[in-house]
Amino acid sequence: MIIRSIPKMMVSTNSKYPEKCLQLLNLVNTDTKLRDMFYYGEEGVNFEYTEDGKVHKSDKNWEMAGYTNGCYFTVTQEDTDEYGQFDEIKELTDGAVASVMLGFTFDTTSVYDQLANCGEIWLRYKSEVMTGVQDPSVCVPQIKEELMAAGFQDILDEAQKQVDEFMANKK
Repeated sequence: MIIRSIPKMMVSTNSKYPEKCLQLLNLVNTDTKLRDMFYYGEEGVNFEYTEDGKVHKSDKNWEMAGYTNGCYFTVTQEDTDEYGQFDEIKELTDGAVASVMLGFTFDTTSVYDQLANCGEIWLRYKSEVMTGVQDPSVCVPQIKEELMAAGFQDILDEAQKQVDEFMANKK
């Protein structure tokens, strides 16, 4: 069985029982009944299985964000869903093309100070930009000017240099 779309989960190096943790992670990703409990809650309390093998939610009191735990494709479909959303997602996932940048990691060592300065500038403006408090036609050019003065072009140039080297080595 190929498991797709598994969230990044791990076993801590400080775990007293790493084998048991790994067994639990394996079950969460392969056992549909257990996966449904993480996603919908307790069977008989929060949901029931229907005759056609779907899930009928009994209440809305299960507050865990089920999509954050385990493989999405082992969750039983709800009876209110009129189409196979899991099939659609699986089809999209299976047809996805890997990025040519897969494996690239930007080494920020040489532009550490510029990144820190640009980060501070963004933090200063972030809430006003994201909430629409400031007029973007005024605010965005001001942000760009400050970013460029803080070394944003240096960051871009270094990133492009590293991307070019990465791509040259892939050939």
